[in-house]
Amino acid sequence: MAELDQVRQEIEKLDERLVSLVQDRVEAARRAGELKREEQVGIRDYDVERQVVDRIREGFTDRGLAPEIGERLARILISEALRAQESDGLQPVKGGQGRVLIVGGAGQMGAWLAHFVNGLGYEVIINDVAGPLEGFPFTTDPKSTAESCEIVILATPPAETAEVLRDLEGVDVLVMDVASLKSPIEDELERLAEDQPVTSVHPLWGPGTRVLSDKNVLVCDCGHEEATERAVELFERSAAHVVRFPLDRHDEAMALTLGLPHALNLAYADVLAGSAFDYADLAELGGPTFLKQSDVAAEVAGENAELYRQIQALNDESENVYEALHSAVDAIDENRWAQEAFHDAMRTYDRFFGPHEGVGHP
Repeated sequence: MAELDQVRQEIEKLDERLVSLVQDRVEAARRAGELKREEQVGIRDYDVERQVVDRIREGFTDRGLAPEIGERLARILISEALRAQESDGLQPVKGGQGRVLIVGGAGQMGAWLAHFVNGLGYEVIINDVAGPLEGFPFTTDPKSTAESCEIVILATPPAETAEVLRDLEGVDVLVMDVASLKSPIEDELERLAEDQPVTSVHPLWGPGTRVLSDKNVLVCDCGHEEATERAVELFERSAAHVVRFPLDRHDEAMALTLGLPHALNLAYADVLAGSAFDYADLAELGGPTFLKQSDVAAEVAGENAELYRQIQALNDESENVYEALHSAVDAIDENRWAQEAFHDAMRTYDRFFGPHEGVGHP
């Protein structure tokens, strides 16, 4: 027992060293932030962030440790470094890459994109019916402003983006939307792309995201190859995984990867909210699967309600997903008393997902 106590004390000392090293790293990041502020350099350097992730992954691998754990650690350290620098008041920089106009730039995703492209070295100008974004120049005339920019990004709701595209007809600069749905604007995108550099992008993350090393971004060609390549190059400068995807299949895929998870989590929340239990009581009674699912459902419930409604309502593929969902629930209901059918179904689903890290408990 004495030897075990000694090992535990060694672990405690190692934990203290670990905390101290993290603190030292945050202080070093804060000093880097001061230098960025003096030199008018953007807060984000995605090349450096990618190098940090790669370096820590390789270090874990070389020592026989799981590289996935190393990557998670790297993302946490990067996020904490950014938080420290932001808390010290880093301001947007003028940028030497040119100018970018963000229509809808005062919204949550628009603001995220403003800081993203500013970190890549661009000067950012905001246009938004809601008003300006603190720290950035503002314009009420997007079309005339666009003519002096290198890029125009449309961070507007799907239901409004087609009209904004029409307003920008004839502007000879790169125009890209970041709408969650493409079918409401597909015709306008392809029509404009015949005569001007237009492409379509979908960052598959929310405005609270700090580190992009495990995130996907879709780039959908609308018929203007040069515009698409420029969009790919822009996001390849980050640590995100750039995926080229056909414009005409985008919403079919999003019905499964966005619409279905949203609908499932809202239905899950509806069942719980309609039960006789408070959530605090259920949380004390739930295992890992319940708690993980509830965390996701809580995140979904706290998102932009109108955007999430549009993702359901404006996607023509939603009906097919709803039908499949109803059918799946009915099948579970029917098979719950049939042991062989239930087991076969679970084995089929397990094969579909392939090797994965399970929760381990009900």
